[in-house]
Amino acid sequence: MKRRLQTTQTQRQKARMKPLRVAIAVTALTGLLVTVLIIVFSVGAPQDSTASGTCTSCDYTIDDNFTGSYTVNNGKTLCISSTGIFTCSITLKNKAILCNNGIFEPSSVSGNNKGEIINHNIATFPSNFSYSADITNTGIMSFNGNFTNRGTFNNSGQIALLGNFTNSSSGGTNLTSSNSFTITGNFTNQSLFENNGFFEVGGSFDNSSSGNTSFPNNDSLFVGGVFNNSNDFLNNGGAMITGNFNNNNTGAASLENTGVMIINGNLVSHQLVDNSGRLFINGDMTMSNSGSTRTVNDSVFVVHGDLTANNIVTNNSYFQVNGIYTNMKWSGKILVGPGSMLEVDSLMNEHIIENNNTPYGQIVVGSYLNNSGTISTYVDICKSDNSSAFDENTGSVDEDVTYCVNNTPLPVELLAFTTKKTEGVVLLEWSTASELNNRLFEVQRRIENGRFEVIAEVAGAGNSQTLQEYQYVDAGAVPQKINYYRLRQVDYDGEYAYSSIAVLQDKAETPSLTNEVNIYPNPVNRQEPLRVELNGEWLDASYQVQNMSGNITLQGAISSGGQIATNNLKPGIYLVKIYNETDSRTTKVIVR
Repeated sequence: MKRRLQTTQTQRQKARMKPLRVAIAVTALTGLLVTVLIIVFSVGAPQDSTASGTCTSCDYTIDDNFTGSYTVNNGKTLCISSTGIFTCSITLKNKAILCNNGIFEPSSVSGNNKGEIINHNIATFPSNFSYSADITNTGIMSFNGNFTNRGTFNNSGQIALLGNFTNSSSGGTNLTSSNSFTITGNFTNQSLFENNGFFEVGGSFDNSSSGNTSFPNNDSLFVGGVFNNSNDFLNNGGAMITGNFNNNNTGAASLENTGVMIINGNLVSHQLVDNSGRLFINGDMTMSNSGSTRTVNDSVFVVHGDLTANNIVTNNSYFQVNGIYTNMKWSGKILVGPGSMLEVDSLMNEHIIENNNTPYGQIVVGSYLNNSGTISTYVDICKSDNSSAFDENTGSVDEDVTYCVNNTPLPVELLAFTTKKTEGVVLLEWSTASELNNRLFEVQRRIENGRFEVIAEVAGAGNSQTLQEYQYVDAGAVPQKINYYRLRQVDYDGEYAYSSIAVLQDKAETPSLTNEVNIYPNPVNRQEPLRVELNGEWLDASYQVQNMSGNITLQGAISSGGQIATNNLKPGIYLVKIYNETDSRTTKVIVR
């Protein structure tokens, strides 16, 4: 069976930043095949920065080289034309505006009551510059030292800063960049910051717990040092962190990745890590036993070093650890999502591994598996060399746990393997898209002690490149119990391999698989309602909205076509549960 990893003067100072292309190749030994995942993304391809704006409504204009001091008062606008050069001090008072289409190199800038600076061409600011009003840049802007922003800063041009940058926690401060912004030193973010272009920090990045420091990266981020995260960091684009990433225990820190993120150092987390994109850690990962710490993976998550977890790791897709995974004794828990794959070189389970639903989730272990904790329900454990599952087992293993005794790929492309109850018997159905040297299928049913017995043999098609459909009726299934089935595919030369486990839960309270929920839009903007579509037999349905701390923030009754208001929800991640007496569905929703 093929497993698939189901992406003038100052102008001479102008520095053209070269795009940085990052490629990473991940070798995944799934036990079924070797997959090489190559991800390439461009970090920093700045747009050309030409004068994209024009100064209008000018009360005063400078057309030549101005060398004296200048004061602009009471909402008036001073314009520097394309032939103007300003190299002296300026004071902006009472919402006065400086608009530059030429060269603006002030020796000092001061002002009060929101004096605004608009740059459409070339602007250079002095060292240790602090400004408390609005700045708009569509041209080329540089800072010769440190800069503190205390107002609204919008950049759609190119900015180079030779010192440290602080986005202050002052009320109303925010920073938006949609082209190129490079900082030689450190960046401290204490307020709102949104990156829609190329943002490079040569030193450390401190996403502070002070104020509202929500930071969505929607394009390209490069950090040359450590990333200290104490608030919300959402990566929707490409991000490379050269140093360590610390998801701190101060504030409401969360790391959410929906794009491609590479951490060349270690990840230490005391809070939420939520991945639905591609997340690669080239060092070690450590999770604390803080009540807010947990990791959720819905896509591809790779740790090239060791993973030490003293809290919950939920894997719903593909998770790989190339070192030692220690699931710690007191609070460690691995939730193996249905149909998921966890690959690890060495696994030390000291607490709990479980899967709460079918189909089975699989764990493939390379060199060493020690269980001194508990492994329960719907988990399939394999050793990549097909040896016995446990090197040491002093813990407990539930009878629902199965073992993959042969890990080689099936020489057939199995499309489906399903079970259903019909007229008192169990109907097994499966189909293949292609077959090579396929002699037969053994149909096996699980009996006591986790072993499987052969209940039938069904002839294969030999060699085929067309759809083949098979079925078998099991009249010996025990009613009112859970029955487990698998296929053993056998070649003409005697080679064999196993399919995944199919489960029939013959219980009256089994949830209806026909009931479906569609919640949209997702992500949803705050103040915009969530719309709910219910398909199937959803009688007397209700809903709950739960934040990632486990608190229920909204609840009520719902019907198809109904809406859930979001105006009282803070930006973040929520679990929306739709349920009635017989069924429930939970959907992760992002509120922006």
